[in-house]
Amino acid sequence: MTVFMLSLTGVPPTLGFVSKFYLFRTVIEGGYIGLAVIGGLTSLVSAYYYLRVVVIMYMWDGQPEVRRERWITITAFSAAIGTVLLTIFSTRCLSGHPRRSCRCSSYKTYCNFSTKNRRMTHIRRFLISVCLI
Repeated sequence: MTVFMLSLTGVPPTLGFVSKFYLFRTVIEGGYIGLAVIGGLTSLVSAYYYLRVVVIMYMWDGQPEVRRERWITITAFSAAIGTVLLTIFSTRCLSGHPRRSCRCSSYKTYCNFSTKNRRMTHIRRFLISVCLI
């Protein structure tokens, strides 16, 4: 649960940070500085709520009875590992080379990026990488 909350907050070793980084970079390159500032402020507000859950999990006394389900533990652990692994391997999808970022045949028509409109190029790369992940 901590890994997921940190990812939603946008802490650097998680995929949430990578997605917020590329999103804010694209918004700034598009010239929407005000929108990036609003996004940064809302990220700070959301961090308060997400990290509050983590503090409650670890700092407050809970009920003494703990019941563990094997399948829930396996599912949560594999989802946490998947989140970290997607962070590591998403850089290949988000790289600047169009052939490496578009591996799915249905998205090959969108891989011919135009250098005339740099903002749309970054938005397309971001959307394609999100669809591939």
